[in-house]
Amino acid sequence: MISVSVLNFTGVYERESFYKDGDCEWIDCSDLSGVNGFCDEASMEEIEARISGLSGWIHFIDGGNFHYLSYLMVRKIREPFTLVVFDHHTDMKPSIFAGILSCGCWIKRALDDQPYLKKVSLRNEGGAPPPAILKKGDSDRCRGFAGRYRRIRVCGPRAGVFGKRGRGR
Repeated sequence: MISVSVLNFTGVYERESFYKDGDCEWIDCSDLSGVNGFCDEASMEEIEARISGLSGWIHFIDGGNFHYLSYLMVRKIREPFTLVVFDHHTDMKPSIFAGILSCGCWIKRALDDQPYLKKVSLRNEGGAPPPAILKKGDSDRCRGFAGRYRRIRVCGPRAGVFGKRGRGR
């Protein structure tokens, strides 16, 4: 079974060797335009078609401008789960334009429309504020916690705070 999948958008992995000696699937997306930081429905459908057969457990999804692709991975899960995200931003803003998926809204969209996603645990060292604008139903699924040096936010039907207060480093 293949354990690693590489989604190539910018060519960043072409200079790397970690995937060349192992059992890895390479998905070339370098021909797609309008996908850097966001994508529309047509681009999302094209990317979904290309990743439909992914079998790897670890997905390298190019640079930080493509982490919205995690939403497409979440859509493939067919059993209840908790998503753990390490990010300096909440990624829970409403989409600026209808039908556009971006790095700023993918977690909110996943919470809104993915039935198997029960909780999102956001590990946020950046200290970004909690999301200010949430669709009805999200506000009771997301509560924030600010420790002295940490911020941990847990979203879901049983939202709460996990972790210790204090220095944590």
